Amino acid sequence: MSSNLEKLKQNEPLRQLGLLAIIMVPIYFFWYGPILYPLRILTVFFHEASHAIATVFTGGRIAEFAVEPNISGHVKRYGGNSFLVSNAGYLGSCLWGSVIYLIAARSDWDRWIIATLGATLIVISIYFSAEKFALMFGIGCGATMLLLGKFAPNYVCDILLRIVGMTTMFSALFAVYTGIFLGRSVGISDAHNLANQYGGTPKIWAVIWMVIMGIIIALTLKRSIIGKRKKTGK
Repeated sequence: MSSNLEKLKQNEPLRQLGLLAIIMVPIYFFWYGPILYPLRILTVFFHEASHAIATVFTGGRIAEFAVEPNISGHVKRYGGNSFLVSNAGYLGSCLWGSVIYLIAARSDWDRWIIATLGATLIVISIYFSAEKFALMFGIGCGATMLLLGKFAPNYVCDILLRIVGMTTMFSALFAVYTGIFLGRSVGISDAHNLANQYGGTPKIWAVIWMVIMGIIIALTLKRSIIGKRKKTGK
């Protein structure tokens, strides 16, 4: 019995790496296809939600919370700490992904987790009085997650949470690279806002973000692959 447990512990890193490959390889090839369109919208939702949450927590209020069908979004605000709010978009969405992936990888409460995430999306959509598309998406996606938490097998919820977590982290990283270094950002980016208000250049702020996100992703992968905790749920 003990020898079997030791073998499972030794094979756990390989199992986690295998799951990671199963998740990331199809996503890489189908990222711009219609099947992953909701996932791309969700990453934008996390980005804008991070701006909105940072605004409220630093004393501001939200005038408009929008996520657009063309994979873009914006938050119009009054007040709040500009430095923290501008940094919160990409770094915040990367943290969303890290927390989601780690909890999924290191516990077996996946049905509860996905249901909680769904409820969170609904609360954010309603609390920030999201524009029509963002409201419909937040409530629709949140309700779907609640249903998954109620009826889907635990392993299905686990895979879905890993997909959401990992793609949210990496999409934030690549969005900074493509937006700032390849010039694909639409309008004035958060990096431009920081450069205009606090100095430096957009590329300097982009590099700072990419370094921080790289550290977050590396630590997330390390914690998920090495030393997985004993099962905590059913």
